[in-house]
Amino acid sequence: MAEGLEVSRRGRPGRGGGVGDHEDLDDLAALDGEAQIIFDRFHIQRLAHDALDEVRRAQAREVDTEADKTALKKSRWALQKNPWNLSRTEKDKLAQVQKANRPLYRAYLLKESLLHVLDRHQIHVAETKLDEWLDWARRSRLAPFVKPAAPVRDHRTGILAYVRTRLSNGRTEALNGKIRTITRRAYGFHNAFNLIALIMLCCSGIHLSPVFHYQADAILIMPHVALPCDA
Repeated sequence: MAEGLEVSRRGRPGRGGGVGDHEDLDDLAALDGEAQIIFDRFHIQRLAHDALDEVRRAQAREVDTEADKTALKKSRWALQKNPWNLSRTEKDKLAQVQKANRPLYRAYLLKESLLHVLDRHQIHVAETKLDEWLDWARRSRLAPFVKPAAPVRDHRTGILAYVRTRLSNGRTEALNGKIRTITRRAYGFHNAFNLIALIMLCCSGIHLSPVFHYQADAILIMPHVALPCDA
């Protein structure tokens, strides 16, 4: 039996693909009492991004003044992007949201706070900050954030395990996406061996050097041959 087995898994807590929906992971944990299931960061923060976008859409339906509608117009990416990646225009839009719509800006702060918890490196600090975030989400009076707070609380051990280990399925999922793209390119291949060969060529780090090398600017000059019409 392995010691300290750690399993990074995809899927969001409490959504389709939760821990309870994967019997193989439950069996793995049952076989090894030391197994620790780790939630992927991407799927954890996706909960906050989806909740924020749901609040934005709800607020866009509720506002009635022209000034409030202008403040919320084209605010999606300003709210969803990382603060250090905002353009000047997006920063101005975020400032408009802060002044015009407090519930939406509170949802934005909730999203950013959860991401800051995942950025922590001290497990005890992250545990305290996560509990504070859960209390804030439950008291926020924002239904889209109250709903995911329950599964986050239920699976806080797996979320904190990410802070401790920094394990992620990002590279594996990127490789799977590349293989799916290659599979679409392989449409029309007569057998699976050709597809496997193409995947190995593109994903295995193999570098092939052609036998013959040609200069890109080489020009083939044919000798002039007198033709009957030239006479």
